[in-house]
Amino acid sequence: MSQIDRLVFPSPYPSAALPALSRRRFLALVGTAACALAALPASSQALQGVDTHALDCHEVTVPVVGLPPALDGFTIAQISDTHLSQLGPLEAQVVAAVQAQNPALVVLTGDMVNSGQALPLLAEF
Repeated sequence: MSQIDRLVFPSPYPSAALPALSRRRFLALVGTAACALAALPASSQALQGVDTHALDCHEVTVPVVGLPPALDGFTIAQISDTHLSQLGPLEAQVVAAVQAQNPALVVLTGDMVNSGQALPLLAEF
């Protein structure tokens, strides 16, 4: 992938069909969907015996009371704790797994990079 300055995702919903989404509600939705897709577990000495270079995907359905019908089926992909230091086959698997889910929203959480020097890798990822 090349460096991306701006991502624009066309919405499958007419703009009038989407109600205002408060910051609190957005954070609640993202928080409860945090397990939707967890990729690249953090590597540490404490995780000996755990394959820290394996893709770990989970699909979780999160019921939200009072969710507007227009958001029913809204899919969020979460990528977390990649600690990017290079791009390779595992990162390509992550991108392919996310694309296969065709999410409406992709959120990057946790420790995506360990230093500011790795930000160009994150942009390429």
